[in-house]
Amino acid sequence: MSSFVYRNPRFLNREVGGPNDEFCVPNEVILCGDPNQGMYCHLVCALARAPEIARVSALFAATVAAGTRVLRKQWREIVEDIRTGTLNSCITHPEMRAAVERTLKPNPDLASMIERECFQEDWAGIFPRLFPNAHYVGCVLSGSMLQYAPTLQHFAGHLPLVSAAYVASEAGLIGLNPNMKCAPQDITYMLWPENAYYEFIPIDDNSGEGMQVLEACDLEVGKEYEILVTNYSGLYRYRLGDSIRVTSFHKTLPLFAFVRRLSVVLSVHVEKTDEEELQAAVDNVAAILKESNVASEICDYTCTTDVSSNPGRYVIFCEMLDSR
Repeated sequence: MSSFVYRNPRFLNREVGGPNDEFCVPNEVILCGDPNQGMYCHLVCALARAPEIARVSALFAATVAAGTRVLRKQWREIVEDIRTGTLNSCITHPEMRAAVERTLKPNPDLASMIERECFQEDWAGIFPRLFPNAHYVGCVLSGSMLQYAPTLQHFAGHLPLVSAAYVASEAGLIGLNPNMKCAPQDITYMLWPENAYYEFIPIDDNSGEGMQVLEACDLEVGKEYEILVTNYSGLYRYRLGDSIRVTSFHKTLPLFAFVRRLSVVLSVHVEKTDEEELQAAVDNVAAILKESNVASEICDYTCTTDVSSNPGRYVIFCEMLDSR
């Protein structure tokens, strides 16, 4: 979750478990500093209320993918927690444990349903099988998160993947997706100018003194820009470090695609390789695997530089998923 959500009165004043509560977990789980225990408790709370879940969501696609990996490893323990109404001893965080156990009630029938679905070898479409009333999977899927789209679509089955908004802690809501049914690779956002004042620096003109600063109405289709934010909290022309590409206009408001983080660059000599170029390389490998009828697909990757050899090289570590 973004700190923008944490500061929101709607979150701070919510009635946990109430009819208008959009989260299925108590605050102690959301704010837990232990990501492993927190993820486990998220899954327990969500699956314990599986018939009520209307959407599967997280801020970033990587978090949804990570949660699914935890479920694949620990579904048996989670099933037992729901069956007995008691939390596994692996959860040692006292406040979080107490908060979850206050909401957890024994439900043998639901536990048996979850066990039956998770026991199957084929996890394609597991989200709607576990959450029959879910309408979509919601998360940021643009930029580097696009790599998780094939994995999430595998688990989502018929549920659409929706990247509804472009947000940042420094400004809150920056852009809205006007076409939420679009494919992940076609996601664009329309600038939402109410939370902050936005200006833009052309990517090819960011060398420092004398750089050109443009307003939204002065942007050009097809060009890339870095976003500047001036907000109510005191940030003045703060550089977000995000690169966007303008795709069209709605009246005077630009529609744009997120391209990359400008600070994410690898180099072993004099070249600069950004995350967009790395993603293209991984996509090429994924296409080769698909053409070769390999029963696995790339679900995650990370990259580092290796300068122990001459010439230096990039080393890409890929995590594979059985695509059956």
